[in-house]
Amino acid sequence: MKAIRNLLSGIHPLTRFAMSAVLLYICLISIWPLIQNPFVAAVNRAANTLFGTFADQGLVIFERLTDTKNPERDTRIFFLNEEMIAQARLQTQGPAADIEAQHVDIICRTVAYLPFAMLIALVLATPIPGKRKLPALAAGLVLVAVFVAFKLGIFIWLKFNDFPQLNVALLTTFWKTALTYLNYIVVINIGPSLMTPAVIWILVSFRRPDWQVFRR
Repeated sequence: MKAIRNLLSGIHPLTRFAMSAVLLYICLISIWPLIQNPFVAAVNRAANTLFGTFADQGLVIFERLTDTKNPERDTRIFFLNEEMIAQARLQTQGPAADIEAQHVDIICRTVAYLPFAMLIALVLATPIPGKRKLPALAAGLVLVAVFVAFKLGIFIWLKFNDFPQLNVALLTTFWKTALTYLNYIVVINIGPSLMTPAVIWILVSFRRPDWQVFRR
């Protein structure tokens, strides 16, 4: 044990931090199969609360998906029009059985879990006093949750425009094109899912003197 401490003490602090962060990130990614069900359930509950009613008539439902052909796709998002549902119920005088509902399947691990894992790994690996890590982690997790919600909001808005028959939050051609580019940059591209938590980590973890710890 002493030999390990001596070995680590001889490594540059920045290198030691990078090695710790990478190791923690790999560990967090490796446990995904163990926490997938509760994490996806939590994300779906939060998303249904936040996006359940979208714009004036939109209805969004997040559901757990078990796809044996593609197990990575673990969440199905349904897109409906509340007014259409009400009209169908009036016509049938009961539950609306035949309602047009569009759906899209997503990978919760990519959309939500990776940003959280990145932030946790960075904060825990940061060489700051332990009493500051918990507040930094709590603040960082809240900001990452806001970022994930922003991504989902962009995605949902674009998908409603991909299903114009639902007549929910439709945009002009110009703004739909702009939203499509934003969706590609923020949602589809994995870069922001890793870079945004890194920026948040810097904001919540560091004070000006802390940068001296990376110098010798």
